[in-house]
Amino acid sequence: MLEVATALGQPDPVVGFYDGRYPEAAGIALHWLYIPNTGNQTSTLTLPLANLYLERGYAFCTALTNSEFLLNGERLERVGSVSQVVRRWNSLRADQLRAGQTNALEIEAWSIFGSGFLAGVSAVYNGDVPVTAVGGYVRTLDLVYPTMLGEPLDISQVYLPVILR
Repeated sequence: MLEVATALGQPDPVVGFYDGRYPEAAGIALHWLYIPNTGNQTSTLTLPLANLYLERGYAFCTALTNSEFLLNGERLERVGSVSQVVRRWNSLRADQLRAGQTNALEIEAWSIFGSGFLAGVSAVYNGDVPVTAVGGYVRTLDLVYPTMLGEPLDISQVYLPVILR
């Protein structure tokens, strides 16, 4: 995007991320835990009540046997033995990743074989109050429509008749 903007002569373009499903979203908070081998890791994530949360979800990726991912004491995913990398993701309900309180994340794996276990949560939100995390890894991305592209397009669907032979 920066190379295209430079070629078009746009001075200092603002490049961010944009989520077409939620044009009103201001940001996405990503928070994850990682262990390379046997062990466990914990962290906390606080979602301020002042923000409006549009979507919540989680990701789970492991190559370790006996891997488990818990959110607020509830087991979201568990894998016994693995013969290949296991990747899973799903949405979360508001009562699972809760706004206005501290959410506890925990991963653990007890493995002799394999290497690498990553699990985490995400929240797409509208608001400007920072999401805070203690432990683990966190990244907050601003969701901004790139103004250098001009006005956003109105996307709609047209249903055409289907002819089969």
